[in-house]
Amino acid sequence: MLAALIGLFAESVVTEAGSITAQTVFKKLKGEINKTDAEKIGQAYLDASTKFSELDKDQLDAALKNELSLIGDDSYYHQLIYSFSLVDGKELSDYHKCNCKLFLSELFKDENLRWWVINTKLDDIHREVIGIRDNIKHLPEDISKIVRPIIINNQGYHTLLKDIQNLQKFIEIAPTPEMRSDLIDQLNAKLQELQDMERAVYEVYDTINKIPINSKRLRKAKEYFENGNFREADAILKTEEIQGEVDQLKAKKEKAAAEMQSADRELEDRANEFLMKAQVQLTYYDKPDRFESAKEYYEKALDAFRLPEALFNYAKFLHEHNQYKEAEPIYIEVLYILKKLTKKNPKIYEPNLAGTLNNLGILYKVNNDLIKAERNYQEALVIKRNLAKENPKVYQRDVAMALNNLANLHSDTNNLEEAEREYQEALGLYRKLAEENPRLYSSDIAMILNNLGVLHMKANGLEEAEKNFCEALAIRRKLAEENSKVYILFVAETLNNLATLHSDTNNLEEAEQEFKEALAIRRTLAKENPRAYDPYLAMILMNLGIFYYKKGDKEQLIRYAKEAYKILLPIYKQIPVYGKYMEATIWLLEENGIDPDSLGEVVE
Repeated sequence: MLAALIGLFAESVVTEAGSITAQTVFKKLKGEINKTDAEKIGQAYLDASTKFSELDKDQLDAALKNELSLIGDDSYYHQLIYSFSLVDGKELSDYHKCNCKLFLSELFKDENLRWWVINTKLDDIHREVIGIRDNIKHLPEDISKIVRPIIINNQGYHTLLKDIQNLQKFIEIAPTPEMRSDLIDQLNAKLQELQDMERAVYEVYDTINKIPINSKRLRKAKEYFENGNFREADAILKTEEIQGEVDQLKAKKEKAAAEMQSADRELEDRANEFLMKAQVQLTYYDKPDRFESAKEYYEKALDAFRLPEALFNYAKFLHEHNQYKEAEPIYIEVLYILKKLTKKNPKIYEPNLAGTLNNLGILYKVNNDLIKAERNYQEALVIKRNLAKENPKVYQRDVAMALNNLANLHSDTNNLEEAEREYQEALGLYRKLAEENPRLYSSDIAMILNNLGVLHMKANGLEEAEKNFCEALAIRRKLAEENSKVYILFVAETLNNLATLHSDTNNLEEAEQEFKEALAIRRTLAKENPRAYDPYLAMILMNLGIFYYKKGDKEQLIRYAKEAYKILLPIYKQIPVYGKYMEATIWLLEENGIDPDSLGEVVE
């Protein structure tokens, strides 16, 4: 109801300026009220229009005062009526001012509508009307002074006026009531034609003052129109001539579109070539600048064409090399593209969407944005569970990985019961998959066991934690014997965790041996790819510093803490998760009288 009322306000206020804005608003809002209220509002509008259609200014003022006297000077509704009076400090024409005011007064007389106006919607109406008035501030002060001469100069207008005058005369001398009634109907039809013509002229005028007049035909048609020569304006806009040009331009556009599609396909091919070249760079383990080379070719691939596959792989590459700030906006771009594609074809794109959500969740977790991380993990898990219902053999592993990531987050936030439940569900899925293919899934089982060990350490279940770590380490050592490049990093991870456990339980000899083995592995990896593995090296160095602090070996403590500090210094601000390791390292140094800011070269 409010929508329709605002539409009518807009129509009565803005029509004065010759704008079609009000009509557009009205059409858009039409149908939002029930039929009964629509009829009441429509009738109120017609009644208001009828009351002043033939009144002069003094009579209008008198009619207005009479209507307002029925309402009362103190009502808010009365104030609302007066708010229509000014536009930029200048009064609206009497016709339209009274149209608005008398319409409101008619509306107010209906008991139901009166209750509605007073009790619910006045503020909304007022705001909308002010907005409509603001829209016409930039239009000419009185468009009717411009448009009226155009109408008067038109021969058709004079023909209509003559017909109206003749009908009025015939009505006066009509010999029978039936004939008079018929003539009145004809007169009303002519009056409607006149009103429609005037409205059409205002609309044309509004249009030609909004559209760019770039063609010779438009310029000539505008000239004819402004001189009241509507038929000549129509004639200059020759249908066959315009349609012929339209057909030519559409053909030209279609050819250009076909060329564009062909160019896009070629660019996609070039992008895929650069993508492959970027990934090949990472196979050169003896090449010190392989990261920079790969990054260069990834960016060339995206410059050629921003394919979702290339975007995802580049984001993953940056992520794996600890370039989190650069990776995040690319993941988000991929996510936006995949969500649109998934709506059109969910079966094809849902797996990629889930993978992107998962990776973005990992990135948010590293950046300590845990709320976003959990939201992404949960969304990925829902998608993967749905996929696994249709094809468990393909997607159960993905469900287990999503559960593992969610459990890691819950473990880090000390939601240990939830984490335990998720880890155990993931472990159950992996063990079931391993029954058919133990070689493929044993690494996943080791991952969950390792993470369960960390969880049990937090919960002081040290015996269970040691059992988890030992089983995980045995699996990972066996895998590393077959493929050291892939699995040796994970051997170091479990050794570090087991060493920490043994250190906490004062099994220092075993702990030292495990820390040293993990350190040797991570030194080798960091030497081959410092950008990817330096953070892992710093973590084991910091842990060794803490170990020797407990053991009381100050010399070894300082040695390892200094080296950890030098590695962490350029990265801990960029990667928030390493902040806690930096804090622990600084504390170790300061506890032993070392000012970290004074450190020189790394002590080997």
